[in-house]
Amino acid sequence: MHWNLPRNPVDIEQREGRVHRYKDHAVRRNVVAAFSATPLAAQSRQSPWVSMFEAAQADEVSKGHSGDIILFWIYQGNHKIERVVLIPPFSREKEPYKDLITSLATYRLAFGQPRQDELISLFSGMDDDFIQELSELQISLRPN
Repeated sequence: MHWNLPRNPVDIEQREGRVHRYKDHAVRRNVVAAFSATPLAAQSRQSPWVSMFEAAQADEVSKGHSGDIILFWIYQGNHKIERVVLIPPFSREKEPYKDLITSLATYRLAFGQPRQDELISLFSGMDDDFIQELSELQISLRPN
């Protein structure tokens, strides 16, 4: 929940990074939804969370996935983290919000690259049709 509009893409990344964490709330809820019926060993003294995450990891490995990163950061299910920005009706923040989201996408493209400012200014000057053509050429590094 953003109570006010962040001033730049770095601020919004910082705010949202506090929510998107290792075994965040949405990940835990999805793991519980999928594995809460998994019988826990009666003799086990370990946490139910450990048992459920082990069951989820075994399930991921059985599907041919590595079972390491995806499980703990973006486990798929009905529960998701949503961005909510409170923009009052008839506010002047509506247009800056659209620009902020566009600059956030550009910032994420340039993150970790040398001379980020130059790359961001290059992307900012391109029209939407050209950016759409470039997006068709990109290589996705997202885990499956």
